[in-house]
Amino acid sequence: MKKITLSLIVLTVACGQIFAASFTDEEKANTFSAKEVEVMPVPVTQSQPKIPKDLKGIAGKVYVGFIVDSSGAVTAPRVLKSENDALNDVAVNCVAKWAFKPAEKGGSAVPMRVVVPIRFA
Repeated sequence: MKKITLSLIVLTVACGQIFAASFTDEEKANTFSAKEVEVMPVPVTQSQPKIPKDLKGIAGKVYVGFIVDSSGAVTAPRVLKSENDALNDVAVNCVAKWAFKPAEKGGSAVPMRVVVPIRFA
């Protein structure tokens, strides 16, 4: 499998608008979107998906939504859209282990809503 690379500025803005309704009203009230922050979160740790033997060779894209909290941890990861449901748990488990330098607004770290596509080939 190819290494996952992440460009949060492009992905979050493009995907975030498409999937804005996928976040709860409480999450929207307590976090920021890409348009509202001055500094985007920066990946610090990005593990690769651990694909079980029975799923090797299966392709598809899974869109995972989550929040990067003000400490840079991933919280509330979940599938927003999937081309292959068999890959959902693998994608969510992978993203849950990621860590970021958090987004910033007004010079302070803030929680931000993020959506990324995880591609399996």
